[in-house]
Parts: sequence; structure tokens; C-alpha cells
Amino acid sequence: MTKPFLFAVCRPPGAILDSEKLEIPRLGGLNPETDFEIIELGKPDSPEPEDLDLDLYAGVFISGSKYGFLDEQTGKPEDHRRIERRALRLGERLIERDQPTLGFCYGMHALALAGGGTLTGEFAEDIYAPELTLTEQGLSDPVTRGLPSSLRAFIGHKDSVGRLPKNTEVLLKADFCPVQMMRIGNNIYATQFHPEITNTAMHIRLEFYTGSYFDAAKAKELWDYCDAAEVSGANQIISAFVERYRQ
Repeated sequence: MTKPFLFAVCRPPGAILDSEKLEIPRLGGLNPETDFEIIELGKPDSPEPEDLDLDLYAGVFISGSKYGFLDEQTGKPEDHRRIERRALRLGERLIERDQPTLGFCYGMHALALAGGGTLTGEFAEDIYAPELTLTEQGLSDPVTRGLPSSLRAFIGHKDSVGRLPKNTEVLLKADFCPVQMMRIGNNIYATQFHPEITNTAMHIRLEFYTGSYFDAAKAKELWDYCDAAEVSGANQIISAFVERYRQ
């Protein structure tokens, strides 16, 4: 019997999460009913990472989030603190097991901290689609070696990786924010960008963020920019990860 993939959610419920629940299995060629299980780390009644039987899963996805690890501790709401604690502990367990994992943005930050690395606010970026380049390690890695040597991906974040965890390789880099994709050990992957966001899915995020991350006057310009961005190369990371680890 084929094992499903687990999607560990680090964001509150809403339209963005609803989109991710559809896009990730679609991009990975997974049946959302049988191959894709979801745990929302912010829900009080969700199981603790220690109680999860990770042997049941072929691999684990860890989502992005509107929250940040470097946010002021005193201003973090209860669900933020709960997500942070659970994401870090889940990351520790996954790294200990070297279990196939793919973390996006906040998920990357959780894995970096769980592996003994650090975060920085030095490379914060607004929503756009920068050019990313495969490193020498990325050209030979089983997940990334089939990608275009240069590609674009949607990005938007406050935190980013500072000091890398031990036993980590950088697979994709960019001119401004240098660590765009990394692998810890043999099987723990993480991206600063969002390979799960297609052009269509970006519409949902732009609608959600208008008036908060940017004003309505800029929305049309950003909408046109995102529609024109060619991000299918980055989207292939989902299918490449699933193809490697699906049993």
C-alpha cells in the first residue's frame, strides 16, 4: 500500500490555506483523498509532534505562514506560539529521522532553527518573482537536477536563513537573498520561495494581502507582474519531491 504525504500547516485557516490544500496534491500528482493528510499545527486539538507516527508517511510538507519566528515575542498570539513550538519540535523529529521533508518559507525557517541554524531579517523581500540559479550541488541533487539551471519563483518574506545548520547544502541561490533552497542531511529539503504557488494561486494571495502588505493603488501593477512571471520551473519541485519519495 502506498503511504500518503503529510501536510503540516503553519498558517491560520482561510483562503490561502484552502488554495494550498488543492495546489500541493495537484502539483504532486497526489490523490487528495488517499495520498494527502493534513494536520493544522495551530489548532489546540491537533496532535503534538511527539504523538505523530511518522512511519505512516512517505514524506512531509511544512507550509509557509503569515507569522515569523523573529516577530516580537510579546506580540505573538496564542496560535502563533503554538504553531512555533510545534513546528520546531516537528522539525527536530524529522531531522533526527532524516525523513523526506519539503518545507516552504516558514517551514524552511522552522527546519533551519531545528537543525541548529539561525535566522536573520537582513534579506527581507516583498512579493515578487526573482531569478534563482542552481548551485553546483543543486545540479546533481536528485530533487533539483531536472530543473532548469535558472528559474523564477514567487517569494515574499521577512525572515530568512542566516547561519546554515550543520550538514546542509545550498541547492538554489539568488543575488539578494542567498539561501533559496537547501537540503539538510540526505532528505530534508526546504525553500525560501514558494514552489506551491502557481500564477492562478497567486491571485488568491494578492486579494488577501491588498490593503495590508501593499495598498490598492499598487495592486494592479503587482497583479500584472505576477501574471507575467514564468514560475512553472519552481512548481516542478513539488512533483520532483513526490516522485523521489512516493512508495
